Amino acid sequence: MPNVRHLAVRVLNQVETHGTFVDDAASESLSRQQLSDQDKRLFTQLTHGALRRKLALDHALNRVSKKPMHDLPALTRDILRIGAYQILFLDSIPQRAAVNEMVNVAHQMSHRGTANYVNAVLRSLIRQLDTIPWPNAEREPLEYIHTVASYPRWLADRWCEQLGPENAVQLALALNESPKPSARH
Repeated sequence: MPNVRHLAVRVLNQVETHGTFVDDAASESLSRQQLSDQDKRLFTQLTHGALRRKLALDHALNRVSKKPMHDLPALTRDILRIGAYQILFLDSIPQRAAVNEMVNVAHQMSHRGTANYVNAVLRSLIRQLDTIPWPNAEREPLEYIHTVASYPRWLADRWCEQLGPENAVQLALALNESPKPSARH
């Protein structure tokens, strides 16, 4: 049975290569697997998070990869994005565990060369986390919203125009927050 990360990469790959809607691909993938509630939550977090933060992930990965993300095969990009998402945005997963899991996924879904490349890039990402240049929210609000918050430039531009740069940045950050769990009666 494929693990959660393997399923997440498969869904991202369907979205990227076939234009499938993420919810359709995720539902189909989940319907064929028996996962615990915890694994379902992680799967959803990985797939939706990696898609939502794709621009930020690619920005970071392009800083540590010898090849630009757009020059890599789609499968390799998706494996790297799921790994980078765990490293950059999920405090609950140890960084080295994220690397190890994604190297295993690369071995399962591709070949040794891909696994070695994934290992090298994700380890470089961990080593260089503090040196990756990110746009500054105050000095470059449009670039910050586009790159860090991962929204299209046209939307960042519209928000800055309508709300002002500071409020536009606040909105982008707020929209990227994970929803808080709630109880239903």
